[in-house]
Amino acid sequence: MSVYGWVIFGLGMADFMLMIAVLAGLRKVVNEFRYIRRETDYQYRERIEAKGDLVTTAHSEVRYNRDKLEANRDDYYGIYPWYVFASQSVALFPLLGILGTVWGLASGNLADVATLVSGLGMALDTTIYGLCCAISLKFVDAFFLGRLVNRVDSEFEKADSAINRQSLNELISLAMGVSQRQKLSREADNAKA
Repeated sequence: MSVYGWVIFGLGMADFMLMIAVLAGLRKVVNEFRYIRRETDYQYRERIEAKGDLVTTAHSEVRYNRDKLEANRDDYYGIYPWYVFASQSVALFPLLGILGTVWGLASGNLADVATLVSGLGMALDTTIYGLCCAISLKFVDAFFLGRLVNRVDSEFEKADSAINRQSLNELISLAMGVSQRQKLSREADNAKA
C-alpha cells in the first residue's frame, strides 16, 4: 500500500471516529426526550347540550418540560455542525482517490517499466481506498446518523407543536377567565342597581 493510500485510510478512520462520536451525542439527545415528555391522562365530565346527558370523557395530553427541552435543543445544536462536517466530508474520499490516481500515473516514468508499474499500483490503491472509504462512510451516514437526525428533528417538531397548543390553551383559558370575571362583575353591578 502506498503512503497516499495510508493517508486516505487514516482520514477515513478519523471521519468514522467522528461519526461514532456524533452518533453517541445524538443518542443522548434522543434518550433525553424520555425525561422531557410526560403524558397525563385525565377525565372530565361534560354535559351534552341537546339532551342534557352527563358524559365522562377521557383525554390524554402530552406536556413537555420547556427548560429541559431547550437544554436538549442546545445539546443538539452543539452536535449538529459536527454531523454536517462528517456527512459532507464523505464526498471528499472519491476525490482523494482520483487525485491519488492522477498523482500515481504522473509519477510513473514511461522509460522505466518498474516506476511505471509502481505508479499504476499507487493509482489503483488510492482509487480503491478512496471508494471503499466513501462507500462505507456513506452507509454509516445514511443508515445510522441520517435516520437519527431525522428522528431528533421529528421529536423537536412534536414538542414545539405540543408547547404551542399548550400555550394557546393557557391563553384561551386566561381570556375565558377574564371574560367570566367581567360577566360576574356586570351581573353583580346589575344586582346592586
